[in-house]
Amino acid sequence: MSCAAGTQLCAHAPCEAGVALNRACSDCVLAVCDSKPACCDVAWTDECASLALACGSC
Repeated sequence: MSCAAGTQLCAHAPCEAGVALNRACSDCVLAVCDSKPACCDVAWTDECASLALACGSC
């Protein structure tokens, strides 16, 4: 599952842990990465997924 924002796509659903996501793939991902930069720089962890759930991305 991917989320679209313009022409950018998330590598995976923001509510699932996985590879680091591109800040540009959604407003929610941007907000999560502003709060916890490692989510977009290192890996999208369970904590990142929980933050995405809180902003309504899942």
